[in-house]
Amino acid sequence: INSNQLLENKLKEINPDLIIIPNSGFDAMFFQTLVEAEKNNLKVFAVIDNWDNLSSKSVLPTLPNFVGVWGEQTKNHAIEIQKFQPNQCKVIGSSRYEEYFEFRDKELQSNFDFEYILFLGTSWYWNEEEVLRYLDEMISNTKFKKRFKIVYRPHPWRQGKKVTPIELKNVIYDPEMLKIINKEIHNQPDLNYYPSLIKNSIFVMGGPQTMMIETVIFNKFFLALIHDDEINYTNMKKVYSSYKHFRGIENIESIEFCDEINDIKNKVSKILSQKLPEIEKIDKQRNSILFNDSNTYKQKLL
Repeated sequence: INSNQLLENKLKEINPDLIIIPNSGFDAMFFQTLVEAEKNNLKVFAVIDNWDNLSSKSVLPTLPNFVGVWGEQTKNHAIEIQKFQPNQCKVIGSSRYEEYFEFRDKELQSNFDFEYILFLGTSWYWNEEEVLRYLDEMISNTKFKKRFKIVYRPHPWRQGKKVTPIELKNVIYDPEMLKIINKEIHNQPDLNYYPSLIKNSIFVMGGPQTMMIETVIFNKFFLALIHDDEINYTNMKKVYSSYKHFRGIENIESIEFCDEINDIKNKVSKILSQKLPEIEKIDKQRNSILFNDSNTYKQKLL
């Protein structure tokens, strides 16, 4: 990372007043930019891409002059972990979710002709199949029978064993993810597909993950599974307790937690019987993690 002659030549040619560069925490080009900018006395504004990039990816060996973060929570991560000064940190939200705030007030065509709970897998490997079998039996043998199905969307970059679909009566694998698994389409998911998938669900469930935030944008309940599957080191109890960016999501009232697999049925019943909090209240609670206001992202960035 200490030398990139092409980049250095280009920076000398342009001689910018400010370099704005996205960063996910461990990009070689980002570190090279910091090195070359320092050599040439140029200012850098790093725009942080994802929720956990400042708290779980790497320690920045050289700091940019400024950093753009999701919200007050990630601003605190920048200060406490990466040693930025408060005046270097700019709360600007995230560009990737701007359309979600626009879509949530629109009618979106459902991809399914039945009611469903959306179950989202995580990139960490754990026994999601055990949960699928539990949910299938729960729907077959309880008052939930024929009321809804489970749409299961495994993570496109799930670590460990390859996803092998299992046949269950009440569980449908998300068709887009099946195409990705079968290598029929590229493994970069269609971000225009997510809003409909979330918005038309009864509610969403899965391990702790970034899509909890996407779910609450649409004012849907998220049931966070944080139990120990007693098999994998990367079980959801371990994941939830280990990652700093998850501290604070318990303050969002539309996120429920389940720390025992056998308690999922009771949690599902509870969510189905609850009324969602007012969206204005949830927005206020979410803003500390992912900030959004009446300005567009480009206005905040400007």
